[in-house]
Amino acid sequence: MTAHRPTDDATVPVAFVAVIDHRSSCEVAIQQIGREVEAVSHAGADHLRFLWQRVEGEDILIAMMDLNGAALYQEPIEAWQSITQCKQISEHFSALEKAIRSHPRHAGRASLSPWVEAETICKLRLGNAAAVTGSASWHAAVTGLKIEKEAEYRLLHDNVWPGVMEAIGASNISRFDIFLVELGDNQPYLFYQFLYTGQNFAKDMESQSSSLVNQRWWKFTDKCQQPLPQAGKDSPWLDMKTL
Repeated sequence: MTAHRPTDDATVPVAFVAVIDHRSSCEVAIQQIGREVEAVSHAGADHLRFLWQRVEGEDILIAMMDLNGAALYQEPIEAWQSITQCKQISEHFSALEKAIRSHPRHAGRASLSPWVEAETICKLRLGNAAAVTGSASWHAAVTGLKIEKEAEYRLLHDNVWPGVMEAIGASNISRFDIFLVELGDNQPYLFYQFLYTGQNFAKDMESQSSSLVNQRWWKFTDKCQQPLPQAGKDSPWLDMKTL
């Protein structure tokens, strides 16, 4: 396999998924990790965030981050293992791993990490969004993907329309990533994250919804998605919850 290399903007977004087993212990461990931002960054991960949502009767935990430094040149799962084993924070990650169960793909194989890598299928960097400031905020959500529509969805996101990218940036979203991972009985799910850099979130999201090119785009993407039962009627996406 070929290791990742730095991209033009020197960010490699990755995500890893597991199943929450003991919520309270999981929360405590993540709080401890959150106090070690500098150590985590030095170990190879920027913008590390843990989020969860209930999917197929399980509380699914996803860790999203950007690899940095030497981690950019490793396979993502190897980089993640190095990060979790960093001396200053390994105790907290060990506690976290005791509070989670393996992703179904790794279940029953004790030699493997409980985390499984999600596939990055879309990475957008929008130059027309407002500059990143201290008030910038991260947002994430999940939806299902119809198995018979997976190839179509992948093709669409290999060729995101220029008008869609312009509309996203005009709504002050400076970056947008989509990850794919299967859960349960090999059912694919999509997780997105985006960084909002504007000052009026409601107004900018309304701008997205009223964009004619976005409306055309969503006619293709929405029919590929299979919303979770908890999702609202206005969007196929269900917000992730931060831990």
